[in-house]
Amino acid sequence: MKNKIIKKKNSSIFIRIFLIVGGIFGIFAAAPWNKENILYHRGGYPTDTTANWAITVLCTIAIVYAVLDKSTIKDRGLGLYTDHICPNCEQVFLKGEKPNNNLCSKCKVQIEPLEGFYKRHPELKDN
Repeated sequence: MKNKIIKKKNSSIFIRIFLIVGGIFGIFAAAPWNKENILYHRGGYPTDTTANWAITVLCTIAIVYAVLDKSTIKDRGLGLYTDHICPNCEQVFLKGEKPNNNLCSKCKVQIEPLEGFYKRHPELKDN
């Protein structure tokens, strides 16, 4: 499970790099400010200035998204980073599981990290 999370994190970085490099390449390929540069699309037809500006705007949006996107791996729904437990029914949720809104599926109670759980709740500890 740990390798899967690392792979997802690295792929997120590669996607950002791809968007930035592709956006920069797209802006310079379209070059709407340069009237001598003609961009051709399929079939060999030249694009007009409006299409070049549209390509530039889309590439700029891709670059801005890649730079300013603050989402993390946790936000993308890959699951828990550590083991958790329900304080009511003591059901354990292992690392990587994805309970709905961090609630126990049976009790609908907020789950807690398993580490140190019985120190915080000594009344639940079996003697």
